[in-house]
Amino acid sequence: MATIQISLEEADMTRLEQKALSLGYESVDELIQKTVHGLLETEEQRKARLMHYIIDKNAELYRRLA
Repeated sequence: MATIQISLEEADMTRLEQKALSLGYESVDELIQKTVHGLLETEEQRKARLMHYIIDKNAELYRRLA
Protein backbone atom coordinates (compact mmCIF):
# COMPACT_ATOMS: atom_id res chain seq x y z
CA MET A 1 0.00 0.00 0.00
CA ALA A 2 1.23 3.48 -0.83
CA THR A 3 0.74 6.68 1.12
CA ILE A 4 0.14 10.05 -0.51
CA GLN A 5 0.64 13.36 1.23
CA ILE A 6 -0.83 16.62 -0.10
CA SER A 7 -0.93 20.17 1.19
CA LEU A 8 -4.29 21.89 1.53
CA GLU A 9 -5.40 25.26 2.74
CA GLU A 10 -7.11 25.07 6.13
CA ALA A 11 -10.40 26.22 4.59
CA ASP A 12 -10.26 23.42 2.00
CA MET A 13 -9.56 20.84 4.70
CA THR A 14 -12.54 22.08 6.69
CA ARG A 15 -14.75 21.84 3.60
CA LEU A 16 -13.51 18.28 2.96
CA GLU A 17 -14.27 17.29 6.55
CA GLN A 18 -17.80 18.71 6.24
CA LYS A 19 -18.30 16.98 2.89
CA ALA A 20 -17.13 13.63 4.30
CA LEU A 21 -19.55 13.90 7.21
CA SER A 22 -22.45 14.96 5.00
CA LEU A 23 -21.87 11.91 2.79
CA GLY A 24 -21.74 9.56 5.77
CA TYR A 25 -17.99 8.95 5.87
CA GLU A 26 -16.16 8.87 9.17
CA SER A 27 -13.10 10.73 7.90
CA VAL A 28 -11.59 12.66 5.02
CA ASP A 29 -9.29 9.69 4.42
CA GLU A 30 -12.27 7.42 3.83
CA LEU A 31 -13.87 9.96 1.48
CA ILE A 32 -10.67 10.28 -0.56
CA GLN A 33 -10.10 6.51 -0.70
CA LYS A 34 -13.65 5.90 -1.98
CA THR A 35 -13.29 8.72 -4.49
CA VAL A 36 -10.00 7.35 -5.85
CA HIS A 37 -11.46 3.83 -6.08
CA GLY A 38 -14.38 5.25 -8.03
CA LEU A 39 -12.06 7.05 -10.43
CA LEU A 40 -10.06 3.87 -11.08
CA GLU A 41 -13.09 1.61 -11.47
CA THR A 42 -13.74 0.34 -15.01
CA GLU A 43 -17.17 0.63 -16.62
CA GLU A 44 -17.68 -3.14 -16.27
CA GLN A 45 -16.74 -3.05 -12.59
CA ARG A 46 -19.10 -0.12 -12.02
CA LYS A 47 -22.00 -1.94 -13.68
CA ALA A 48 -21.33 -5.12 -11.68
CA ARG A 49 -21.11 -3.15 -8.42
CA LEU A 50 -24.37 -1.33 -9.12
CA MET A 51 -26.12 -4.55 -10.13
CA HIS A 52 -25.07 -6.23 -6.87
CA TYR A 53 -26.17 -3.16 -4.91
CA ILE A 54 -29.63 -3.21 -6.49
CA ILE A 55 -30.04 -6.96 -5.98
CA ASP A 56 -28.93 -6.75 -2.34
CA LYS A 57 -31.09 -3.72 -1.64
CA ASN A 58 -34.20 -5.34 -3.12
CA ALA A 59 -33.58 -8.92 -1.98
CA GLU A 60 -36.64 -9.01 0.29
CA LEU A 61 -38.88 -7.67 -2.49
CA TYR A 62 -37.57 -10.30 -4.90
CA ARG A 63 -38.26 -13.04 -2.33
CA ARG A 64 -41.87 -11.84 -1.92
CA LEU A 65 -42.42 -11.69 -5.67
CA ALA A 66 -41.02 -15.20 -6.25
